[in-house]
Amino acid sequence: MSLNSRLQTWWRAVRRGPEVDAQVDEELRFHVESYAEDLMRRGMPCEEAMRRAKTELGSLAAGKENCRQAWGTRWFDELRADLRYALRMLAKSPGFAAIAVGSLALGIGANTGIFTITRQILLDKLDVRRPEDLRLFAWTGGENRVPVRIWGHWNEANHTCTSFSYTVYEQLRQNGVFEDVFAFKVIPELTVAVNNKPEPVTAELVSGNYYSALGVNTVIGREIQNSDDGAPGSGAVAVISDGFWSRHFGRSPDVIGKTIQVNLTPVTIVGVNPGAFTGASSVQVSPDVFLPFSLEPVVAPNGAKSLLTNPEQWWVLVMGRMKPGVSDESARAAMEVLLSKAVKSTMTVEKGQSVPHFAMQDGSRGEDLNGERFTKPIYVLMALAGVVLLLACANLANLLLARAGSRQRELSVRLALGAKQGRIMRQMLTESLLLSSAGGIGLLRTKCHSASDVVFLGNSGDACTF
Repeated sequence: MSLNSRLQTWWRAVRRGPEVDAQVDEELRFHVESYAEDLMRRGMPCEEAMRRAKTELGSLAAGKENCRQAWGTRWFDELRADLRYALRMLAKSPGFAAIAVGSLALGIGANTGIFTITRQILLDKLDVRRPEDLRLFAWTGGENRVPVRIWGHWNEANHTCTSFSYTVYEQLRQNGVFEDVFAFKVIPELTVAVNNKPEPVTAELVSGNYYSALGVNTVIGREIQNSDDGAPGSGAVAVISDGFWSRHFGRSPDVIGKTIQVNLTPVTIVGVNPGAFTGASSVQVSPDVFLPFSLEPVVAPNGAKSLLTNPEQWWVLVMGRMKPGVSDESARAAMEVLLSKAVKSTMTVEKGQSVPHFAMQDGSRGEDLNGERFTKPIYVLMALAGVVLLLACANLANLLLARAGSRQRELSVRLALGAKQGRIMRQMLTESLLLSSAGGIGLLRTKCHSASDVVFLGNSGDACTF
């Protein structure tokens, strides 16, 4: 037989097994009966002829087994038989099955939940174009640095901060070592009214080149552009998250052009972000609404003076995309000069005061405050989850050993009847895999909280004076 014919026969035997078995059974019976008729024509009695025909041609069961062996489907039939037998054995011992499945579900569930949190906090990267090329700007300074008001995260251990004034950001954009430099800031408490129903949301103010620099496109509508981020108070447009779109608009494409009120300011929705995009600040949770920085004076005012023109308020997070072939050290050196120049041109540096020094951090995970805060606790949780899984496996192993002892007579009889050791081992392995699958499937009926539900996401901070 050609390879194509063998494959067609195998597929037919797998897909239409009972029908093929019936045809094989009919053909084998035909051969036995035809041979018996030949023997009877030679004068042999009917019963003797049938006995001799079956003896010489073999039993029907053996013939069908040989056919299955030739087709390559015998292993499939044996697996199906092993599964049926394993199900019957587990049904006979419901207490054992419940304890075994419960132990596995507990161990697998704990590890799955902890690994999900670990992946989101330590491993996941921003869903943007080439996230490994992103660098989060930062600065360091001692006690005698230029005094500034910081609205953001201040690392007391190494005196590092990731917040800049908007006026400094505008000057840092003009450089030759980054493809593009953009800014963003998460505002944790804004009131958005949809159909006159207000609710608190998290918003993110972004620069006009935010989406183009990240390489992110909206699923419908358009992104925030440079033309939207113009004079303060202009650019009353917004891009909403996939979750906000689903909750309030039922994922309707008619959302484009609708007006919502952000802190009583009418804003037009121009686009919807992809579901996997969480913004540039975090990989765990996405802000609901993305607004251009030009709306800051009207949706998030901070006193009489706008934050966009206040050089003493350092609040904006700045990120850049590295140019190919530029090293981090050369980029840091070039930006050190630019930062010193920007600070001196926007602020008064008195005698004895120093200018902050430029620093860079990996931006592939955004600001990554959760990674900084929870790295050690996550490792402890991973170790504890591993111990739970180990105990569950040890408990299941003890149960299986005790059950094997009670089945010693059954296994002895099967060996005495001619069963091979490999065949019995495969049956035991099938039962173990069935238990493991049942333990894993049990998790599908349990809703687990994601990392964003159990981890405090504090990335705005309080305004502090240093």
